[in-house]
Amino acid sequence: MRTAFRGTAAAAALVAFMIALGAAAPNPADRAASSKPAARDTSRSGRAAADSLEFRESESDSFAPPQLFMAWHAPYGMPGATDTISFGGRDSTRVDTLYLSFETGRNGRDFLGVFARLYFHPASGDTLGEYWHYGYGAPNWRNVMIEFDPDGSFPCPQPWVHNGMGFPDFDFHSGGAKLDLYYVITRLQDAIPVDGHTRYCFARVMFRQTQGDLPGARQPVCIEWSVARMSIGRRDAVGRRGEGRCVSVNSPDGGVCAPYRRTLVPANWVPDPYRGTKRP
Repeated sequence: MRTAFRGTAAAAALVAFMIALGAAAPNPADRAASSKPAARDTSRSGRAAADSLEFRESESDSFAPPQLFMAWHAPYGMPGATDTISFGGRDSTRVDTLYLSFETGRNGRDFLGVFARLYFHPASGDTLGEYWHYGYGAPNWRNVMIEFDPDGSFPCPQPWVHNGMGFPDFDFHSGGAKLDLYYVITRLQDAIPVDGHTRYCFARVMFRQTQGDLPGARQPVCIEWSVARMSIGRRDAVGRRGEGRCVSVNSPDGGVCAPYRRTLVPANWVPDPYRGTKRP
């Protein structure tokens, strides 16, 4: 499926359909399965975990948290992949492809679909130019295409073997933009198992460089994969981590993404009241 931005009605329908699939999925307790319960949603703690935080099995009933990856030209970790690229210049033949991939962190019997949210951040103190307005009817809306379907051309395995339904929903503001991506299978019998250690291709976003003279085409921008929700049987796995969650445009050192990479924050230092004395 190759799709462009149209509106929000289809996205809302896909959300409802995804919920219905999850409700209808067979109960793992009713049949032998290798799946484990989903990882704990880190959003409940009020702060997302650091991208490179070491996983402690005691924190979750999964063997690893879901991991999110993005890269230009090729899936993250593969030859040719890069986390930064330069736009600008009008070239009707040039297409820059951004690959989204993930690891579920647990095995599952029925993989039903994925929701992903991407943010487009300008540099601190800047605003997004018209080039980054990909919504329906905007100056650049025809120049972004998204592919999900398993047509055999993705460089890494996909968590579906039959075509499903996919849809993007784009929201633009000068302070930043948001892109939501939805993809679900359409029949329960088409669901396949997933392996928690396998890195799966989710989608590729293709930017055609035919409007490189629009304002903002050469400005530094960070694209952040903020969150993904993976529907596996009756349970969801929520991903907010991944050292490859952010890619940059027009920022050779990737510095534009520095504020959006989740890093560990040291705890406040508290003096030891027993220092120099014998502890009770």
